[in-house]
Amino acid sequence: MKLLKNEKGSSSILVILSFLMLGIFSVLGMMSSYSDYKLALKNASWNQQYDRLQGEVYRFVSDMDAVLIKNEGADSEALKEFVREMDDEIVVSDILNGFIIAREFEGESGKLIRLEMAYMSTSPDRYHIKMIKEIPVIFTYEELEFTDVEVPNND
Repeated sequence: MKLLKNEKGSSSILVILSFLMLGIFSVLGMMSSYSDYKLALKNASWNQQYDRLQGEVYRFVSDMDAVLIKNEGADSEALKEFVREMDDEIVVSDILNGFIIAREFEGESGKLIRLEMAYMSTSPDRYHIKMIKEIPVIFTYEELEFTDVEVPNND
């Protein structure tokens, strides 16, 4: 079979283009998997920090259980003073028929979890967990400067 001159290079151009497309898509695939890997590492770090903070919260709840068992039968004012002396970061506020114990737990990255527990004098052998909540980190931008854009006059 006799080939024409203008048909000789068309197959080599198709082969070159197909290899070029394979190379481009393989690089894009590798970059996509690398960014997925970095995101997975960051997500694992966030989860680890949150789990560590959650563990501190439940350890504190366990300590409060021990305080209630130890001070069973004590009046609420004595219990309130004991709780205040237990930790400097505890905030105790009065409510009707009891008080609220609040504490914030901070992680190394600045992540905060707030715990609020209500102790009612009507049921002195237990408390009610009102809230365990992650508080969003507030950040401020460094100085932002906006300038007016000068529009050239085309008169």
